[in-house]
Amino acid sequence: MTKRLITLLALLILAVPLRAQWYLGGSVSFHCSQSSRSNNFTLRPDVGYSWGNWSFGASFAFESFKSDGDDKGEIGLEVTPYVEYYFWKSGILSFFVEGGCGFRRFLSSYDSYTQWTPYLKPCLEISLTDHWAVMGSLGKLEYDSHFRSLSFEMDNGVSVGLYYTF
Repeated sequence: MTKRLITLLALLILAVPLRAQWYLGGSVSFHCSQSSRSNNFTLRPDVGYSWGNWSFGASFAFESFKSDGDDKGEIGLEVTPYVEYYFWKSGILSFFVEGGCGFRRFLSSYDSYTQWTPYLKPCLEISLTDHWAVMGSLGKLEYDSHFRSLSFEMDNGVSVGLYYTF
């Protein structure tokens, strides 16, 4: 009886969260590097759940990498679970920090490998309506397991996404 009561209470707490909302969206990002003469394109659909100042979700990505001298380039597939914390909201503008870990599988004509990249990045949200928002980020701190390097990238990589909240 006690187990059933605890289970019922847990389900009620999870089923009736204050201001909880599902969201669906995605982003497109471009990155061009003059130093390595390469360009990257990423298409990233995203789904998540917001509750108060916290959001939990996952993104799924298709990435294409091309550099000079490489006829075919690389293709990457990625799954990234993440958590976001909104630390400042005023009117239509919100700032938040996102942390997660991407799991990627790269396929190319000369090499294939798996990579994981935990990261932390500052983000901005602009609410267009009660349901639509634009989110963006510029730069991120990440660890690259393939190259075994920690870096803060903020050169000319920009990511912008459009999101719909149910």
